[in-house]
Amino acid sequence: MGYNLAGVWASALADTKSANLDTRHHQARLRSGVKIIKDKHNGEIRLYNVLGDYYIELSWSHYHLFITEGWVRGCYRVSLDNYRSKLDRIEVNIRRESNSKGNRSKKIKSLKESRAIIMNRYRVVSQKLKNGKH
Repeated sequence: MGYNLAGVWASALADTKSANLDTRHHQARLRSGVKIIKDKHNGEIRLYNVLGDYYIELSWSHYHLFITEGWVRGCYRVSLDNYRSKLDRIEVNIRRESNSKGNRSKKIKSLKESRAIIMNRYRVVSQKLKNGKH
């Protein structure tokens, strides 16, 4: 199924699980760490990855993903990419802590708990994507 940005926007508007973030200057929806914005003045549509307290506009490859797979599946895929990045950082920290001097067992335990939580979230989103559940 193919989309264009206007179609992705329409899907986001119709998605009851997307949060409404409208302002005076733009309409916006948020789902699974992805924000889509439509400027009220010029109609421009942009997609952002929500990383903590800031937004990063998605790469062209991510835009292409939304255009080919749609709003919900695109959100799930970006979410999985974010989880993979978090897992990679956690693994690096676990190795660093394991190789450092001193008793770091509390820190390692905390990192492993974080890893388990992220892995579970990854599994849940993967299943939704696989089963086509929204």
